[in-house]
Amino acid sequence: MDDTMNDVSIVVAECGGDWTGWVQDMHRGTSTLVVLVQDTGEAPAHFSARVIAKLAKLRRTGAEIRRAAYVAGTCTDGTTLHQRSKVMRKLSAQIALNGGEGELHLDPATPEHRPAPTWTRALAMTLRDMARGSGLLISVGPSPA
Repeated sequence: MDDTMNDVSIVVAECGGDWTGWVQDMHRGTSTLVVLVQDTGEAPAHFSARVIAKLAKLRRTGAEIRRAAYVAGTCTDGTTLHQRSKVMRKLSAQIALNGGEGELHLDPATPEHRPAPTWTRALAMTLRDMARGSGLLISVGPSPA
């Protein structure tokens, strides 16, 4: 990884999430794209710790995350939802540290034209409340690609 990178986009994808469409979209307008995908069989807590460690490393190297996509898998058990929320809150906070201007997309892993699950809407509302006034755009839906 180049220690002089500036604008960074990041795609975080749980196992089973269809993240490939986000790669092209997230790479637009930034110098670097980071993709973190949960390994098959990797525990949600281990995956979230790995993502949070990477976010900290990016911050230490001077990278500024401007755009991020979190692609959920199909699991909705309490542990997974808790870890998902933890990573999303860290992502939104890190974008806010860069002046708050940016985008955070939550892809709920639902078939197209179906409403987002309740957990997705609740998490998005919480993140929007946290980001109010910062210029951070929180959106829910599948990849535009």
